Amino acid sequence: MEDFLLYRTMITPMLITVVSYILMGVTLLGGLGLLVAGENDAARLGGLLVALLGPLYIRILAEVIIVLFRINNTLTEIKNLND
Repeated sequence: MEDFLLYRTMITPMLITVVSYILMGVTLLGGLGLLVAGENDAARLGGLLVALLGPLYIRILAEVIIVLFRINNTLTEIKNLND
């Protein structure tokens, strides 16, 4: 609990994971909605692309952000070993 209160334990990586899953679901549903309700072929194709590529894009962005936090943790561990 002390590490949490002193900001030694990061909660952001966990929040990024939860938010990314929510955004992937919203993107998937939005893409499928566009696919079904699209008024022309371009709108339907756009919906299909959003449904397929949107969650992948969100996953990649979330992984990049989490990697930054892991780099920070690794550097902190190296610093603590040298002290």
